Amino acid sequence: MPGVALGSLLAVTGAGTAWAKEIVLPEKNPAVTLTIPDDWKTEVRDTDVVSTSPDGDVSFEVSFETRADRESLVKDKTSFLRKQKVNLSIKPVEQAMDFGGTPARVQRYRTTDKYGKTIVDLVTLDASRDRALLMTIWGSEDQRQANEEALDAIMKSVRVPAETGGSGNFWSGGKIAAKPETKPEAKVETKAEPTPAPAAVAVQPAPSKPYATRRALYVARKAADFGDVEARPSNVFKPGEPLLTYIEPVGEVTQAIGSDQIGFGVIVDFEVRTPEGKALATQKTMIDRDVTVKRTEGEPNFFLNLSLDLNGFPSGHYVLVYTLHDKLSGRTLDVPQPFTIAPAATDKAAGAGPAAASPAPAQTKLVDGWEVALAPQNGSDCTIRYVSKAPRTDGKTLATTIAFVSSPDTDIKFTALELSASDWKWTRNQEFKAHIWTGEFYKYSDLNWIAVDPTSAMIRTKNSEEILKIVKSGDKLGFEREGEKSVYFDIAAPGKALEALKPCRDQLK
Repeated sequence: MPGVALGSLLAVTGAGTAWAKEIVLPEKNPAVTLTIPDDWKTEVRDTDVVSTSPDGDVSFEVSFETRADRESLVKDKTSFLRKQKVNLSIKPVEQAMDFGGTPARVQRYRTTDKYGKTIVDLVTLDASRDRALLMTIWGSEDQRQANEEALDAIMKSVRVPAETGGSGNFWSGGKIAAKPETKPEAKVETKAEPTPAPAAVAVQPAPSKPYATRRALYVARKAADFGDVEARPSNVFKPGEPLLTYIEPVGEVTQAIGSDQIGFGVIVDFEVRTPEGKALATQKTMIDRDVTVKRTEGEPNFFLNLSLDLNGFPSGHYVLVYTLHDKLSGRTLDVPQPFTIAPAATDKAAGAGPAAASPAPAQTKLVDGWEVALAPQNGSDCTIRYVSKAPRTDGKTLATTIAFVSSPDTDIKFTALELSASDWKWTRNQEFKAHIWTGEFYKYSDLNWIAVDPTSAMIRTKNSEEILKIVKSGDKLGFEREGEKSVYFDIAAPGKALEALKPCRDQLK
């Protein structure tokens, strides 16, 4: 798609997004309903809806026809895309995806258009009254991530007569980097054949085979099909290098669907540990997938492509553990994979001079009540921090921290807002939604927070203005989580402190 890529790391969500009324297509006996943001350019026609993101970079379309004309619907769309110089000569990755009980077939093309790299998703599923739907999402990974909140919300809003929904950050097209002590995001691709609507499910026998893996290994590239494996020669990774894993589970319990298909499901968690077993980063139910395939002799040809970024982890030895849950039997399977992150690259060639000296400690000073910490030369972050003045009548200690982070060994950059209260008791890596009220009583709703320790919660974004607009407008922040008492953080306007950080922020750009 044309336009400038506006990449996003972990976008602050829910801040002032205005949503349009529900779109019903067609108005009588609808085949689909959905919601699209007001700021997207949207045209509703008799049999389709065409919408483009505000920056013009991402296109979303949904159309319907009779099921008998399903192939013509897809053919017309691919013909249009080819005329727009989208290369569809490559083999797409096919994936079965469940939309709230309605099986869908996703064909993902990681390809090029006339502007460069792009991703095209063609999603087909059945609707009522013998109709078929086709949804098309077109935009590069960066462009999708820049519109991630809206795009994922659109997909989750899609409804056919059976309840449906989206699928996490799949539609934003890419991986989200992880930091130590936070919840990393992972990307999974499962391979399965097209999935028509299921018939009555037969009674499932007890498991007769052990739940295990045929193969589980680090690979040099993602598999395009079952068995398409290029093993990685080493489990030593450079700082910022993604960990690509290929897994072939076997022994999952299946259930009959109609006369010629079977279904099964898998849930995947992961954890990064020290060799001694201490958890450093975890994510529960990062994948929850139901799969339908044609009935064959022996085990289904099912595999997982898993990709995980661990930007920010220091050099050292670790263990990545994927935990697979067989949904029909309840059995679990741990797949441990030791790995090493190598030290940052230095010149070790013969005759090279000594490595550069370690950077000097960060400089700290007080500006208008804010502790200003400047990163050392070639450092990785700079922060301002405001701590509540003691004594408070309630005995609490509250702190507000704004951090500008850039890893010197990767291209990862983000801005974070961290709030701390001495009496909070979070579970580390817990995720939750909460509101922020600013000193001007402007409400930023349902922001995605993560607990970095029992007394601190954080939001972060690649666009620093998302954070700065929250704290610049007043001298008070109200933190409000549903069902709990609000906490108010008294702060000084951070203007001068931010100005004092300018040399460091310029260095990190």
